[in-house]
Amino acid sequence: MEQLDETDQEILSLLQTNVYEITNEEIGQQVGVSSTTVSDRISKLEERGVIESYETVLDYEAAGIHHHFLLFCTVPLADREQMAAETLEKHGVITVREILAGKENLHVEIIGESTSEIAAIIESLESSGIDVNRSEVLKQEYSRPFNGFGPERSTP
Repeated sequence: MEQLDETDQEILSLLQTNVYEITNEEIGQQVGVSSTTVSDRISKLEERGVIESYETVLDYEAAGIHHHFLLFCTVPLADREQMAAETLEKHGVITVREILAGKENLHVEIIGESTSEIAAIIESLESSGIDVNRSEVLKQEYSRPFNGFGPERSTP
């Protein structure tokens, strides 16, 4: 796999923090290349799979969806990848994480408008062979983009 050069890293850094608020022209000005170069670089990063998607982050509470849970589940190791993909297609499931090691090797994030909807989602998961070991109510989630790209890289 081809390494990212400094220009690609700076473009990625800006996209991670401002993808919907910054133009290719503005990125080009900050990185020191033309907007055409930025567009070409972004297209190549998409083709290589470095950029997989552009996502909108929702506030589920503000959208009227008041129940947000994280489920800690166990699935057979041999079936983990397939079960993760199938689980992501289920109603109410918004994130599935395959965990490399440990008993709880699948984490499933679910949302619902009522406790009965949450219960139905959990029953659906269990009927598909997923052992739901425990659940936690999510109050708030915080995330940030990786800051190892660009001119102001963070170091450990």
